[in-house]
Amino acid sequence: IALRGLLGDKVKIILAEPEIMDDAKRSKDANTLLGHNPHNPLNSVADGLKTTLGPNTWPIVRDLVDDILTVSEQQILRATKLVWDRLKVCIEPSAGVGVAVALGEEFRRKYALV
Repeated sequence: IALRGLLGDKVKIILAEPEIMDDAKRSKDANTLLGHNPHNPLNSVADGLKTTLGPNTWPIVRDLVDDILTVSEQQILRATKLVWDRLKVCIEPSAGVGVAVALGEEFRRKYALV
């Protein structure tokens, strides 16, 4: 967000979220603050992301975020394992969500520089 202030619209702010816990994406798409689906048990390997947007965070997402991409549980686990295996860095699956988005087809299709 700080870079957006310096560089303007040249900087895209893209959020990453598990498909199972997609309250931010649904809120952004609906242009209104939504919580988790009450019928959703929130059983994600990325359990550190179970929180929802609130009245302080929603305006930031609504006004400054350009896109929210979601990934499956399988993608999260693959990305987390990739970081462990290749970088020898132990991350938890919630951190693997952003890696999974960056490795995903939708991200490449929308934001590839090449």
